[in-house]
Amino acid sequence: TGPLSGTKKSKDRVTILLIFNATGLTKLPPLFIHKFKISRKMIGYDKSKLPVNYY
Repeated sequence: TGPLSGTKKSKDRVTILLIFNATGLTKLPPLFIHKFKISRKMIGYDKSKLPVNYY
């Protein structure tokens, strides 16, 4: 047996950062950090309308 032809593991990675204090009074919007400035999956979406800060 060997590797299957035509298949590769995805190398897409994202980082999501949630920031808040212990009491929950101070919360910052979630940060979404992606490898690319504009991901192919995000084409057609307005990043300014997302509920996260996209970097």
